[in-house]
Amino acid sequence: MEKKITITVEPVAGSFNLFVIILNGKAVKITEGSKAEYAGDLPEGDITIRTRASGMGQAKYKVTIDLPGEDRDVTANHKLDRGYDEQEFKIKNS
Repeated sequence: MEKKITITVEPVAGSFNLFVIILNGKAVKITEGSKAEYAGDLPEGDITIRTRASGMGQAKYKVTIDLPGEDRDVTANHKLDRGYDEQEFKIKNS
C-alpha cells in the first residue's frame, strides 16, 4: 500500500493573494489566497516541500504536513515579510 501525504497552507490572519505548494520541484497546488491543499501518494526517496505565500504586509499563515499513520507530522506558523514568504521542508523517506 502506498504511503499518503497531505499538505495544507491556510490563512490565519490578514489578506493573501497567492499560496503555492511545490513537491519535489513541481507545483502541485496554486490558489489565489484561499486555503491550498494537496493530497496524494508520498513519493519514494527523500522529498522536498516548498511553500510560497504572497499577500499584504505581515499576514500570518499555517503550513500543515500530514503523513497518516506516522508521527512525523509538521505544523508550522509563518508570517509574510513585506508581503512574501517562502518555506522549505525536507522529509527523509526510506
